[in-house]
Amino acid sequence: PDELQADIYKNEIAPNIPIRVVPNGVDPLPPGPPPFPHPAGPMVLYAGRIAPEKGIPLLAEAFSLVHAQRPDARLCVVGDWQRYSHIRKVLAEGRDAGRIILPGEQKRDALGAYYGMADVFAFPSQTDTQALVLHEAALAGLAACLCALAWRNRRRSRRAPASLPQ
Repeated sequence: PDELQADIYKNEIAPNIPIRVVPNGVDPLPPGPPPFPHPAGPMVLYAGRIAPEKGIPLLAEAFSLVHAQRPDARLCVVGDWQRYSHIRKVLAEGRDAGRIILPGEQKRDALGAYYGMADVFAFPSQTDTQALVLHEAALAGLAACLCALAWRNRRRSRRAPASLPQ
């Protein structure tokens, strides 16, 4: 877990159990030539496994707000985006509207080129605790945009009366 999660475990879940944060390490991704021309504006990157718990529809929805302010911005989603019908539909709509670039799943050796051309890394998961893609993004020098909603809601729900909607 990260420090925030460790604090929650220490203070709320398991106050009598010692918790230690052990950071993960990753090897740098090899650089490569850009796989496509850089968009005219900023490019936001998501790279990783695509599954319902990863928050990809949330990312697509949030990015539509970015695109409304910056029509030249693009979201690049690297991964097997066609596996889940709802995710496929949301991403295809964004692609068809010109907001989202979908290169599909890539081999690890090709990922460095995507990180290298991105301006920001987006990580919309509300459940992941310590994703290696965040380390890869940091190693590539990218700022990361994270979703902290899940832990905030979890902390609130522990303090909220049972009658309040979650």
